[in-house]
Amino acid sequence: MYKYSTFLVFLIFSFSLSGQESSSQDLHNELISNYNMYAPSTLAAQAPGDVGYYNMSAGQGVSDQAAAINNAGFSPVQIFDLSEVELANIDVLIVDNPDNYSYGAEYLAQLNVIENAVNNGLVLVMHDFYVTEAATVLPGGENISILRELSNDAVVDIQDNSTVITNGLDNASLDGGDSSSHGYAEANTLPANSLNILSRTDANESVTFVYPFGAGSVIYSTIPVSHYYTRESPFALNTHIYMQNVVEYAANLEDNAAAVPTLSQWAMIVLSLLLFIFGISSFKSKQTNLAAC
Repeated sequence: MYKYSTFLVFLIFSFSLSGQESSSQDLHNELISNYNMYAPSTLAAQAPGDVGYYNMSAGQGVSDQAAAINNAGFSPVQIFDLSEVELANIDVLIVDNPDNYSYGAEYLAQLNVIENAVNNGLVLVMHDFYVTEAATVLPGGENISILRELSNDAVVDIQDNSTVITNGLDNASLDGGDSSSHGYAEANTLPANSLNILSRTDANESVTFVYPFGAGSVIYSTIPVSHYYTRESPFALNTHIYMQNVVEYAANLEDNAAAVPTLSQWAMIVLSLLLFIFGISSFKSKQTNLAAC
């Protein structure tokens, strides 16, 4: 018994060391895949998280952004300067860029801070009117081909319905807006383990996608949601559903990333169980030997 237990402990210890060498990127890629197995009812039972909101044109969060966060059951936090302190106190950062011609100067000045926060576990959600230079402002997005294009902007189709982002929506729900999207990313240029959630008619023209970056994630979309926050047309109401779903997905993605043990943590859990079993077996063996004396 001792010989086999020692061998098992050695194997688990070796697994623990190899797990520590696994990159956070690999672990987070698995989390994104595992997240899709959670049902919405399970997600709703999770503890509320802090979701920050920020509007590039205003240079701070605006009140219209808070509705989707509240409706999803999370705590809205108005962001003012995108400082390390502010970002350290939230789980998700919702960013709207309602400018068709540029990105906000304050946001550009804080790109390194934002990238570091995402790398450390923040989930960044951006809805973008400008689109043209999006690859330069997305963490890990430098190789994504993203194009502003308004000539085919009326159709949004579901490409991946495995997440809560598409709950309550179908292929017609986000069609027919003033602009349903302001452009697209070429799906075949997205980072590894990305999810192409929504596209234009061409499946390779992604308008909403998610990918892992370090311990965090990035959700980017060319759907101009902030244009519809206070409107009540059928299309606008569907964007409200969509945005609430995005908040729920992002907030629970962060929760799951924080809660799921790493490979090395699983190894230590199994090691502890094996040591416990070995201890019980040894104790029983001693009791048997004493009884035989």
